[in-house]
Amino acid sequence: MKLKFCGFRSRIDIEKALKCEIDYLGIIFAKSKRKVDSEQAKAMIKGLDFGLVKLVGVFMDQRLEEVLEIAEYVGLEIIQLHGSESNDYIVELKSRFNGDVWKAIPGSEEYLIDFNEIPADLVLIDSTKGGGSGEAADWELIAKYQDNFKKPYFLAGGLKIDNIEAALQLLRPIGIDISSGIEIDGYKSLELMKEISRMVKNNG
Repeated sequence: MKLKFCGFRSRIDIEKALKCEIDYLGIIFAKSKRKVDSEQAKAMIKGLDFGLVKLVGVFMDQRLEEVLEIAEYVGLEIIQLHGSESNDYIVELKSRFNGDVWKAIPGSEEYLIDFNEIPADLVLIDSTKGGGSGEAADWELIAKYQDNFKKPYFLAGGLKIDNIEAALQLLRPIGIDISSGIEIDGYKSLELMKEISRMVKNNG
């Protein structure tokens, strides 16, 4: 089971996360209370040893040129799209970016029906509202559709220490993506990150 922690705004919090058994670390460059700019991001990660942890940049309905510029400047390995980007946009981005492109979708029926049409390398299923709302996804609805998925997916949306195991009993994502669920008073908690990492990795 892969694990991504997201929404980092400080070097200290990134250092905490790198002490946990994670696979991906996400920085948000889109409109969000956790947004940072490219200069901040570069300063936060400068000189840190990421080992096998891959750096993900999160974007939402931004110009393709802007996304590519930030990705190159910061050194992103994965671009995650969290807006209403079209399939054509995803295809062009993939052709110009030397890394994987992920697409987050709301976990609503209209998006789940078209899951297999999304040309991204990986799809993240968020809450019904989408957009990193911090609300839990409709797991029953996702379970209804997941047997038809032709590619793996990550589960996102309101995941936290007291609901992860229930989600993983019902669903079969290859990984999970957590932001608010590893925070206390807006700051990343090393204790929460360690415990969630233990829970997820113990699920295989």
